[in-house]
Amino acid sequence: MGIYWFILIYIILGRVFAKQHKKFYVVSCFMLLILVAGLRNYSVGIDLNKHYARNFISIANTNWSDLNKFTYIGGYDIGFVVFCKFISYISSDVQSLIMVTAIITFGLIGRYIYIYSDDPALETFMFFSSMLYFMYLNIVAQALAIAMVTVGLEKLAKKQYLRYILWVIIASTIHSSAIVCIMFIPLTMLPVKKKYVFRYTILVIIAILGFDQISNYMVTNIFTNFSYYLTDSSYADGRGVVLSKFNLFQIAFTVMCVIIPYVYLYYEDKSKKIKSCQVKRWKLQSNLKLKKEVVEFTFFNNNFFMYITITGLVCRVLITKMVIMERVGYYFYFLGFSVLCKATENIADKKRKKIILIGVYMFMLIFFLLFGKKAGNQSYGVVPYKFL
Repeated sequence: MGIYWFILIYIILGRVFAKQHKKFYVVSCFMLLILVAGLRNYSVGIDLNKHYARNFISIANTNWSDLNKFTYIGGYDIGFVVFCKFISYISSDVQSLIMVTAIITFGLIGRYIYIYSDDPALETFMFFSSMLYFMYLNIVAQALAIAMVTVGLEKLAKKQYLRYILWVIIASTIHSSAIVCIMFIPLTMLPVKKKYVFRYTILVIIAILGFDQISNYMVTNIFTNFSYYLTDSSYADGRGVVLSKFNLFQIAFTVMCVIIPYVYLYYEDKSKKIKSCQVKRWKLQSNLKLKKEVVEFTFFNNNFFMYITITGLVCRVLITKMVIMERVGYYFYFLGFSVLCKATENIADKKRKKIILIGVYMFMLIFFLLFGKKAGNQSYGVVPYKFL
């Protein structure tokens, strides 16, 4: 756990200079995350050890014409199989897969936080202390798909829906669960008013009541790669997980990500303006020369992130009915941290803001202290950490 505690301490202490040196903070934090992820042994991560490492070597030694067999033997989506095949041309050593996926996944997550986060220090802390980082070391293909969806969010914020859908389709070829991100489109259009929240809640209740039938149909007929969630005993006989202290803490900090923003974004701030920011980046020209340009990114309004967080909370609760909902929830949990950052930055009273921030940091530190080692070992397989 030593290396993980080192990262967490750096993330926390870096808050001192995060606002004045935002780019340096985000780059340095995610360089650490990339190096730890990319230089890990293939035994770090349950799915990486059991599935990805072994199958990557098989994919590397398989002809292009026979790659389709991995979609039903390994349960992979064709885009990820092709991705692995291309990486094998760099090296057939599984370490090349580990390093490339680490660079892309955590590079894109860092990019999202740099562009969209109102408080990069808090959002990076939430990402790590909530153990999403641990999970991303485990679910390599889905983590890659999630990172790709964050790139598409730029198109969604500008209401370029077809381009956003294209990004979702590309991500779903890496991991088919990414198709659920299509529902982000209507969530950008819903205002946070009592009647809409009520209607949304009613839909959620209906979904819960008919969840068994809906989920069985979708897993059997649409997301066939996840049929093992219905049959494999290692997934609690395909049903829900037993509600534990670990799950209760997860539900609690997701509730926190709903309540604090609702209070400080909708009671104290009546502004619904959609902001934008300018970011400098390098672009490759047609003459193969790099040129620095200024790009303007449009932010989402608060409503979008509120509904994302509420949906994430629903997924947390539904895990008790069927464990596959955790896979769906990963697309919502990470984005849910953004609205908490927007809310804390919106608190005018400095003393109250400090108290709330200390409360959030303390709660997540206690969560990490209580469950980091055990969950890291038993649930994610990332403890103990081993270098390549």
